[in-house]
Amino acid sequence: MPRLVVATLALGLAAGLAIGLTRGSRGPVLPRLEAAITKDARQRYHTRILRTECVRFQQDMTMFSCTAVQYQSPVAYTGKVYVAKVYADGRFKYRPYSIPIWLGI
Repeated sequence: MPRLVVATLALGLAAGLAIGLTRGSRGPVLPRLEAAITKDARQRYHTRILRTECVRFQQDMTMFSCTAVQYQSPVAYTGKVYVAKVYADGRFKYRPYSIPIWLGI
């Protein structure tokens, strides 16, 4: 029984390190994710992108909401929104996200 507990803890720690759970919300995969989204936004929209800012979803710790920042003021920023999923092995996928115009928002 103790071996099972130790193995489970070791596996959980390895998965946490891969997605950055043990190092806070700015774990090792986030710089790669933000750089990839910045590059994609520059190519996709042919516009100036200052940087990308990613924030974790509250319910699903493997999902991120990322903004490719186009304009920044001292109190806020705006840009193109992406949704990203980070896997335990450090891989990720992302896609642009927009609210359909027919919803009137």
